[in-house]
Amino acid sequence: MRKSIGLVIFILLLSCKSAGSHTDLSSARVKYLTSQGRNSLTVQSTDLGNNQDQAIFNAKKLAFQNLFFRGISGSPFNDPLIGINERQGYKANETYFKEFYSGRMESFILSSSENLEKVKGGQKLAKVTLQINLRALRKDLEDKSVIKKFGL
Repeated sequence: MRKSIGLVIFILLLSCKSAGSHTDLSSARVKYLTSQGRNSLTVQSTDLGNNQDQAIFNAKKLAFQNLFFRGISGSPFNDPLIGINERQGYKANETYFKEFYSGRMESFILSSSENLEKVKGGQKLAKVTLQINLRALRKDLEDKSVIKKFGL
């Protein structure tokens, strides 16, 4: 009987761990460095990819995802630009985000530097420091009706 109870508890713990492994901890991989008022923000973002270009792209995308839907912890931009419901935000603005991540994202990056490492399994780990033009990004989000203009 004790073995059965122990087995049930063990299975429950494993199932809790695997459910928790789907938790998105991406905000922990984006670190606030500095800002220039409300105009720009510099962060370091870390992510993986199958090759160098994919790892760098994923790290840059992660920085914007955090800015849009989580905010940047410890910065003046602690609140998300769009909102906390990421799934709803993407669904309501699907065309905007497809265009944004397929090329427009780069136009809001004032500067960037990359540091790459090889990790187990042949993947690349990119640590990207990027300065984001927040004034232009916010205006773009307003112009495309992704967010409402401040004060309206």
